[in-house]
Amino acid sequence: QDSLANWKLKISANVRECEERNRLLREEKASILQHFQALKAKMNKFRDTEGRFLAELTQKSRDCGKSLESQLFLAEKILKLAELNRKMETEREKVLPFHPIPTSDADCTIPEEFAKEANALQSYAR
Repeated sequence: QDSLANWKLKISANVRECEERNRLLREEKASILQHFQALKAKMNKFRDTEGRFLAELTQKSRDCGKSLESQLFLAEKILKLAELNRKMETEREKVLPFHPIPTSDADCTIPEEFAKEANALQSYAR
């Protein structure tokens, strides 16, 4: 009889101990799950942010490439027109922009019409 009561006490103590251990394990599991969910949400938010930054960077890169292509096209067009213009210039137009313009009236040896044209070309070149 005492032995049976002793075994019943041991079994009930063992059941309480196991229930307590199971409760602690469930609480730990819930805590770890909550921590995991928080980390996963943070990681997904970071991933979304970086994805948006990457998309924006890609778009800006594409726009920059298009802009550079249009500028290159314009520069090539300007160079071609400059070559054509150079072929059509007269000797006077080729030399006149490089003719020094005197600073005083006493040194003035250039005819008035050439001086005006030279000044106009010089101001245009600036």
